[in-house]
Amino acid sequence: MRAETYHALGDYGHEIADYTEAIRLYPNYGLFYKSRGLAYGALRQYEKEIADLTKAIGGLFVDPKELYYNRGLTYATLRRYESAIRDYTQVIKEWSPGMYDQIYLKAYESRGKAYEAIGNKKAANADLEKVRQLGAPKN
Repeated sequence: MRAETYHALGDYGHEIADYTEAIRLYPNYGLFYKSRGLAYGALRQYEKEIADLTKAIGGLFVDPKELYYNRGLTYATLRRYESAIRDYTQVIKEWSPGMYDQIYLKAYESRGKAYEAIGNKKAANADLEKVRQLGAPKN
């Protein structure tokens, strides 16, 4: 797809235009919203990024936990830590003991940092300790 080439070139304006057209043609295809949202983020148009990531959730061909995580990062960038915590928690809810996926570790770590930013040291320490406990997979 041409939009991916524009992304690789850092031409986010043209990338956004292509994804906007793709969304017009296929409005339920969540991957287009996600990709356009990330392009908006690259341009620091964070409110538009949040709007597109929100539309992508529940769309076709997307992993909702990745969308929640990315939207959480954007909320944290905007210092909207409570919203970031909600999104990271949504990712963590899908985790179960014995399951390893890097996004869960990142969600715990990012949520810990968000808790720290709002002054909740107890919750921050609990999340960061969870990251230490889970660690990286053993090969």
